[in-house]
Amino acid sequence: MRILFLDRSHPAHFRHIVPYLAASGHYDVAFLSEYKKKEQETPGVRYSYVRYPTTANKQNIREQTFLSLARRAEAFGSAMEQLRVSGFEPDVIYANASSACGFFAPQIFSKAPLILGLDWYFNRKTDQSFFEQGISAPIPADFAPLAIRNLFQVGQLTACTVALTNTSWQRDNFPPEHQKKIHVMHEGINTDYFTPGSNSVQLDDTVLGGGRDLVTYISRTLSPYGGFETFYKSLPSIVKARKYCHVLIVGRSIANEGSEEESYLKRLMREIPVDSSRIHFLDFCNYEEYRAIIRASSVHVFMTAPLALPSSLLDIMSCASLVVASDTPPVTEIIKHQHNGLLTDFWDSEALAQTIIHALENKNDLTHLAQEARETILKRFSTSVILPKQEQFILKILQQSQEKDTDENTP
Repeated sequence: MRILFLDRSHPAHFRHIVPYLAASGHYDVAFLSEYKKKEQETPGVRYSYVRYPTTANKQNIREQTFLSLARRAEAFGSAMEQLRVSGFEPDVIYANASSACGFFAPQIFSKAPLILGLDWYFNRKTDQSFFEQGISAPIPADFAPLAIRNLFQVGQLTACTVALTNTSWQRDNFPPEHQKKIHVMHEGINTDYFTPGSNSVQLDDTVLGGGRDLVTYISRTLSPYGGFETFYKSLPSIVKARKYCHVLIVGRSIANEGSEEESYLKRLMREIPVDSSRIHFLDFCNYEEYRAIIRASSVHVFMTAPLALPSSLLDIMSCASLVVASDTPPVTEIIKHQHNGLLTDFWDSEALAQTIIHALENKNDLTHLAQEARETILKRFSTSVILPKQEQFILKILQQSQEKDTDENTP
């Protein structure tokens, strides 16, 4: 059986399923992407790479988004055509829809069922109304790039066989006429890697964690979507109440001069005075450092607007960390207040501060929350549970497609 995976990067959403299928010896697996992490290549998988022109009007994010998606769709289409000419005909195609990689797949490999991996469908009622609660209400144009992405997702959804997404919340934000195609199944968490453990983190001359109070916050970017402003406003109260507490903030490209994140961070630092000797910043790190930070944490803060569920929350819970999270979907599908974590209002910085202080003061009495967090991941999201389900799902879709073809070709 031949399976073709499509995503902008490698391994991305297919970090677990590709090695799992390749290792079984039953599948001929191919992966088409723009770029890769060579150290994460899987033996036995055939890799092909896409290059496409990226020139666009960088001053107009809406034009740039549209052209980037259209050009990527075209480039992946050309690469798939080259695969077809070379003799590779997949039995199943599994593509990440958000990057438009599978847009032309049904035209090139018309016999192969197309499975889409879905992240997020922009919904004005959900996205814009949520952020209108903030200090700086956005204008409709702020969401235009997301709305443009919807066009390409809907185009792929219309033509695909079936789709998968990580949470019910994500599925329910797609238009009702498409939801019948969408199944909820997470891509899985490696619970053998993300395990409980004790760690400390060395930053210059400071040792963080190791039994001492350490509050952690990890996000790809420091932005309103990640509730960073609410979190940063909570810090003065936390460091005042816990005089030995340190805070470690991990985010991609924190130090990039001239970036929006840097301007945003500098503004917050000007407006919110806090003891800088106890607030530490670290750029995005490798997997081992990432796990060490999670394990060193006394309390991990996870804030998100109602968007796609980042796998980082599940990594953190798998390490049996004590999590304080925003009371927002889809977080509330995973964390139940005072059962496997603590929830607080996304916008209320003082409530967040008091919840974190409570967690630090009572961390020995709240270990059951951390234990239940890991149990949640083991039961619902572990790759040992998820990957066999994904494999059976793929086989079922292929079987149904073959049966349909047989029925249609039977006189």
